[in-house]
Amino acid sequence: MVRGEAYSFGDIIGISCANGFELIGSRTLTCLSTGQWDAVIPYCQRIKCPELMAPKNGFKSTNSSAYNTTVVFSCSEGYHVVGYHQRYCRSDGVWTGDEVDCQLVRCPALLPIAQLVETNWDNSYGAVIEFKCPRGYQLRGAPAIQCQGKWKVIPLVHLLPLKTAVSMLIA
Repeated sequence: MVRGEAYSFGDIIGISCANGFELIGSRTLTCLSTGQWDAVIPYCQRIKCPELMAPKNGFKSTNSSAYNTTVVFSCSEGYHVVGYHQRYCRSDGVWTGDEVDCQLVRCPALLPIAQLVETNWDNSYGAVIEFKCPRGYQLRGAPAIQCQGKWKVIPLVHLLPLKTAVSMLIA
């Protein structure tokens, strides 16, 4: 902004903006003999970064893209952030970090258990795996588990031949 009251013919002033703002117009003004400036008085405009989109299956904390803004990303239940969960709008109009993605949470593979049959194998978040025994065996423990980032309540599975199970019940 041009400040002051005593400019004379031929005076040249430099114009600059505070950090986080960009100058729109000429960086210098010269006072003409008419008492007018030689160009339109420039102004400072707040720097903005390009708009960031929320990732698929995720959210962002703000819609602002102005200089000095921090955007925090999070994901829907069952998804986790891949990339920078937080980005900052720099004074040069560029966001820090890279694009953010929300990926489906998966549980680790289960170790095979002899004689145990898994049905509906899926290790994605919320998936349920049911266990069944072949004919002649009995399952002791939970018949199913659910993926919640890790397997929730991994059952202690005992496979007993049916004869043993029957004799245990009689004894």
